[in-house]
This record gives sequence, structure tokens and C-alpha cells, in this order.
Amino acid sequence: MRNSKGCGTRHCFHASLAKGQEDEWQWVEQQKADGLAFAHGIRVQPDETFRPGVDHCQHPDAVAAVRVELKVRDIAFTSPDDYPYDTVFLGNASAAAKDISPPLIYVIQSEKTKAWTWVCSLDRDETWFVKDVWHKARNHKVPTLQCPKKFLRRSEDICTAVIHSSLLDLVDGPTGAFEGTGK
Repeated sequence: MRNSKGCGTRHCFHASLAKGQEDEWQWVEQQKADGLAFAHGIRVQPDETFRPGVDHCQHPDAVAAVRVELKVRDIAFTSPDDYPYDTVFLGNASAAAKDISPPLIYVIQSEKTKAWTWVCSLDRDETWFVKDVWHKARNHKVPTLQCPKKFLRRSEDICTAVIHSSLLDLVDGPTGAFEGTGK
């Protein structure tokens, strides 16, 4: 089968795939050179049974390590819907100012129910604020980053931000630290 440019569809597909993989390789290498935690997806050359435009190849172009801040709170909730306060305490703002890589994800877990919800730092806007809050364990006030409750996300939606462990076999390099028993 030939397209309007006169090239065989399968040949054009493989040429386009190879060009894209080269672009991905260069981009990932630049990010790594800049000190960021990226890894390549393995280079895949689909066999003759692969149908461009019909089949889907699951391999990631690249994978990034992101920082997650976990806060366990002595409050009861089961989802964002029944979170008991109008604001969410995300973390110590003075410590965050010293972080090389700030958290992308803030996980808030209920110590009582073990349910959890999360906030994405990319959602930050002018409604987020820092306020001094009394820290019981430290016995002093701590400048605490807070956001409105409306930014809480359902726990099951974290799959939109974190790679599924079944794709770790498609990362070019060791990934054992990310593998769990749920694979």
C-alpha cells in the first residue's frame, strides 16, 4: 500500500518511528544532563503483525521519577468528598524552600481510615497560601503550605500521574526499586 507521498505505509511508519525514537533519546539525554531523573523507554520495532493506526504500542517514550510528599493526618475521611476541613495542610513551607526538587504529588492519608487523597502541585494558584500552624510533635509553630479542599483528587486518579508498574519492563534500565508485589 502506498500513500500520497509515494512511500509504502509500513516503510513510512517504521521511518517515522525511528525518527521519533531518536528525538526522544536526545530529549531524555538533555534532561539527564541537566540533572533530572529521566529514563528512556526501550526502543521498540513492531513486527510485521503490527497494524499502524489500529494497534497500540504501550511502551513509554520516557519515564521520570517524581517526588511525592506523604502526610498522615489524625482525621477521618474516605475521599475528597468527606474531607473534614476547608483547607489541606500540605507541608512545611520553610523546608520546601530548601528542596532541590519540590514534590509533584502531596498524598494526604487518614490515620483513622487509611483512605487517602492527593494534590498535584501543578494545580497551585493564588488560592494556595502559607500560614503558621502549631505543630504538636515539635511544640512550635511551623509555616505550613495549604490549599483549598477543592484541589483534593480521588486516590484512584493517581494513575493519571504515575506510570503503571506493568510498564516497568519497557524502561531502558534497572527499575527494581519501583517494582512491588502488585505487579
